[in-house]
Amino acid sequence: MKSAYSRYSAFKFTATLTAALFFWPVYSVADSSNPFILTYQGRSIDSAPYSFAFPYRLEHATIEHQKIYFSRHVEGEGKHLFVTDWDPLKPISLDSQSATKVTNTDLNSINFWRRYLNTRLGGLVAEADEDKAERINLWLFADGADKPRRLTDVDYIYEFTQSKDHSAIYYTARYGSSDAAKGCLEELTIQNNGSTQTRQLICDDNPAMPARINWWTKLRADSERVVFPALKDGDRNKQELYTYDLSDGSVSLMFEGHGKSWVDVWHGWGDEAQALFSADRDLYRYDFKADEAVLLRRFDRALSGFRPAGSGEAPNIMVTTETPFETKLEVFAVAPDRLTLLSTTTLSEDVWLADGYDGQVMVGKFSPETYAAFDMLTVVHDGSFTSQNAIKGLAEINDQLSQCNVERVQVTHEDTSSQSPGTQTLDVFIYRPRDLPPVEDQKFIVTAYYGGKNEFSSYHHLFCALGLTKVSPAVRGDWRYGTEFANSNDREKADAPIRDTLAVARYLMEQFDIPNSRQIGTTGYSHGGWAAVRAVSYPGPERLDLGFAIAGGGFYDLPAIVDPTKNGETNIHGWFDKEFGTADQQELLRVLSPSQNLDEITAPIFLYHADRDTRVSPNQSYSFAERLAEAGKTHELMIIPDQGHSIRGPEIWAEIRQRLLDFVSQTP
Repeated sequence: MKSAYSRYSAFKFTATLTAALFFWPVYSVADSSNPFILTYQGRSIDSAPYSFAFPYRLEHATIEHQKIYFSRHVEGEGKHLFVTDWDPLKPISLDSQSATKVTNTDLNSINFWRRYLNTRLGGLVAEADEDKAERINLWLFADGADKPRRLTDVDYIYEFTQSKDHSAIYYTARYGSSDAAKGCLEELTIQNNGSTQTRQLICDDNPAMPARINWWTKLRADSERVVFPALKDGDRNKQELYTYDLSDGSVSLMFEGHGKSWVDVWHGWGDEAQALFSADRDLYRYDFKADEAVLLRRFDRALSGFRPAGSGEAPNIMVTTETPFETKLEVFAVAPDRLTLLSTTTLSEDVWLADGYDGQVMVGKFSPETYAAFDMLTVVHDGSFTSQNAIKGLAEINDQLSQCNVERVQVTHEDTSSQSPGTQTLDVFIYRPRDLPPVEDQKFIVTAYYGGKNEFSSYHHLFCALGLTKVSPAVRGDWRYGTEFANSNDREKADAPIRDTLAVARYLMEQFDIPNSRQIGTTGYSHGGWAAVRAVSYPGPERLDLGFAIAGGGFYDLPAIVDPTKNGETNIHGWFDKEFGTADQQELLRVLSPSQNLDEITAPIFLYHADRDTRVSPNQSYSFAERLAEAGKTHELMIIPDQGHSIRGPEIWAEIRQRLLDFVSQTP
């Protein structure tokens, strides 16, 4: 039966944070209408500060044009975008009262993805939609405008870039509801008066285009050409880069990255003669005149970020490489045939290179203990740099939001399966409550996929405050260790991260003297939703009797995903084919489906899904819940109305978390 989540319940209010430090809705201690209070086993915490106390989310910073765009939740109005002028050499306090509001659109009501400032249009151009249905187009969020303006009319935009003078935008688009549909490279030209016009440059139904235009990596444009990604035969294991000649419309293969997990051209460096691009751990310089790619350096870990760190067309570059536990920040001089290392700095935080221009690089730093810190680096020619605080007022907020003691451990186990045998070492974050319940009352929630993130998680810290331990491992399939590790869970090896998760659960039992394996459960979203349920339905010899699973936006009947009569089950068939298999691999898909392994399920399962999800249809959760009910399995299904695959809104998330907390509290 379809059901919607209930309205906000009344909970006892127990303040655990100092309200005077924050900017969030004020409720009296006796006010039972506070929808943000979370309760579990006699403990309570107000989750509002985790949405409203942190004063903003940095959306886009441009050193060249001296503007910062940020969003923040406004009580009673939703989440809004603001812009403020900025001197990059002076620390700034972001204040929505003194900033300009950019449209009256509630960002929680739309998808709002990659964005660039376009000076000709006078605002931020973003990949967005109208109703979270993932019909993604380019929209202009102009400074001070009442509403955003749609610039394109396609079914989906994968990526876009713009010319240096902002007179043209180039984007890869799809015409159809899934990535099996026609893809095109298109151009949006912008006149001085702000008028625009679009045209198709090349589509993949043209015999001159030998690969499918349906991939998410970056584009690059100069005055002569556009570099764009495509997939040979639509296969995500066959990534390629192509050039489109703006003078004659010809298309040429630039690089064949078959077998690579991520091939990416670098926007912001080079000119009409040369460009940089990466293929997993390898960095190349491409000479357009010679039509030649030269390997400059092979890094020891996956490349995660790049910014120019100097002036001119071919300046020094700042590069980040990372593992879950640290980030390496390096500055290089670029020669035609090599990189020369100028400086290296290793940080325990995850580092985001927010922007770089004329020797200035803005960096964001994140960790499990730190919500955010932003610094401005001034890089000199020899690669050394000085650092100063870029945004003020964050340290106090970081201290108040932290609720966990975080441990970083490595878990080693032996995978004896025939599909992916060998010794595996996993990087794991363990978030422990500062006030621990007795060991027999402790529960551990393990992220089954997309874990191991070196960043602050409100979810984890809220649950620590309630006495729950969150565990976040980087399992096989994670991109940060290079191609082999990233592809180590494809198709027949799809269960590799499940065996990793079960190994982590066994480690927890031994390390923390957990008397009962049912004190441990799993959680995950999307691919992770499948993984969370697969871990409690896994039929292999590594099986462990886990206590519960929390799964959001997941898929549980894999043959239905590739069934042509059920074309609406997903709009990302290419991704699914790579990860799990194609329509001609029915037996594999059946084996990997939790709905086909009901006899193995003894753990209660909490499912939640958005009713407008087009990436993974809610039919997957509806049908799985029906199968669980028919089999007499304990479960709960929560359907979130008016939301897509990206569920947004602090009130909604407070309700989801309380529902799943109630569910977990009832598990033995």
